[in-house]
Amino acid sequence: MKTLHVLRHAEADRGGPGPGDHERSLAPRGVRGARAMAARLRGQGVELVLCSPSRRTRQTLEELRDVLSGAEVCEEDGLYLASAGRLLRRLRQVADSVSSVLLVGHNPGAQELVLLLSADGRLRDRVEARFPAGALATLRFEITVWGSLEAAEGQLAAYVTPRELGA
Repeated sequence: MKTLHVLRHAEADRGGPGPGDHERSLAPRGVRGARAMAARLRGQGVELVLCSPSRRTRQTLEELRDVLSGAEVCEEDGLYLASAGRLLRRLRQVADSVSSVLLVGHNPGAQELVLLLSADGRLRDRVEARFPAGALATLRFEITVWGSLEAAEGQLAAYVTPRELGA
């Protein structure tokens, strides 16, 4: 059994004059949302974190650090604004000894990955309708090796947004 948590970075400042997209920071609301998701991830046994190198994804991850103690963290350039296909290729490279992965990334790739990997159902319909900043989807797979990860074979076990947690 393998578990994948897909977390879209928390809400970022809108930008405007100044730093480019890669350097956008979390908005105060985003910090609150990331902290709410940290509480949701507590005790989930995440062993590996794959994180985009953008400022907003790194800041989102920083708010989760206390609940991810012991997890290996990999910040990878290839995850910045990555497509679902690229994310899937990266997940297929995860060591088979790892049971639980947290991917911290961006839309549309994060949402499309969840839709690609999950079977039909009520939660999938919710993800398809909306995957806002800070949203977290948890998928479970009846596989033993990440390299065999295929489309539509995951069970979407949970989906939550910061708003639903009061953030």
